[in-house]
Amino acid sequence: FDFVTGLYWFDEDGENDQRPTVFLGGLGTFNLSQQVESKAIFANLGYRLSERMRISGGLRFTQDDKDAAVNINDGLIDTGAQDDWSETSGEVALTYELTNGMNVYGAIQSGYQSGQFPARPYCLFGSLDFSQPGNVSQPNCFVASDPITAINYEFGFKGQAADNLLMSVALFYTNYSDLPYQVSTTSGAGFDTRNIIVDQNSWGAEWEGTWYAGGGFYLHSSLGYINADIDDPVAVAPLTPEIAAQLKLPKGTTGVVVQDVPPDGRAAGAGIQPGDVIQQVNRQPVKTNDELRAAVRSNPDKPTLLLVSRDG
Repeated sequence: FDFVTGLYWFDEDGENDQRPTVFLGGLGTFNLSQQVESKAIFANLGYRLSERMRISGGLRFTQDDKDAAVNINDGLIDTGAQDDWSETSGEVALTYELTNGMNVYGAIQSGYQSGQFPARPYCLFGSLDFSQPGNVSQPNCFVASDPITAINYEFGFKGQAADNLLMSVALFYTNYSDLPYQVSTTSGAGFDTRNIIVDQNSWGAEWEGTWYAGGGFYLHSSLGYINADIDDPVAVAPLTPEIAAQLKLPKGTTGVVVQDVPPDGRAAGAGIQPGDVIQQVNRQPVKTNDELRAAVRSNPDKPTLLLVSRDG
């Protein structure tokens, strides 16, 4: 047996200060600050099944806390938010040592990344209320996204392929859930930045090598290929109280909010628009991305009946 265990702690203070910036056709100021604290405990245990074969497994528990604040136009908007997440991730791997100095291995790994606050939350102008602290009503759109989770499957070879060559070759497939694509659009009035939440499947191959040519000369090389498929024809997000307040929806409204619609897709042809709230699919309530996808895929060969709320 062999093992590794430990504790992890990370603390960071970051700031994005733009002076001047442009919004609504004029110059202004923008300051976004964030404090991040991340703590984790991890352990990995390995066992040799034979002289050449080793199996290992590990677990990691992570706790993340984020405090963010935004100040726009020298205090015209001055607000903040806090969120925290925790997740357990793990890995199982099997390695076999070949006779020629190479190893063949396979691994299954789960991963996690904490949620993200909006990078340019100019949507707060939609919540202006000079009777409230910071001149914005609560709740509002300055809220963090859900954490990203992923499962990765990997198979490869690595080791000393020749006396003067070290190399590794890997094939991988990764499935991401709640992956935010940060999309920014610009105009004369300024920026509009938002996170589009999607699921993504990625696969590809990687090569890394070091060749010793003699005389103290080494050649390092790397090459990779990746293909990504977005497993979500319509990008949607859960309808949180903050988003519901931003869209001025009646209290108690449930569903998922459409964030982006591919122009050539079926949803666009059916008239679905960003900002629409999908409340039911085939007369069944939906409250999460997974419920929406499952309901749509349950009858792929039949028309889909949607109950959609638009403009409140």
